[in-house]
Amino acid sequence: MPQLHCYVPDDVADSLKRRAEQAGMSVSRYLAELAKRDIGKAWPEGYFERVFKRDDVDPIARPDQGSFEQRPALDE
Repeated sequence: MPQLHCYVPDDVADSLKRRAEQAGMSVSRYLAELAKRDIGKAWPEGYFERVFKRDDVDPIARPDQGSFEQRPALDE
């Protein structure tokens, strides 16, 4: 398992140590759980393909946009 190193201000380190202790974990494990929870909030693999490329719904169609209006030329 890779090791990551980071630097945080003293007050943040103290808070992390306190919270890890309250959770009954080492600081390393506590940080790993935070990272997993945060990274886990990404879109699930294949989400957009399942939602937006479905065969059971009609594709989005752009309605007719009409034609450009004709304006007289500007005098120079």
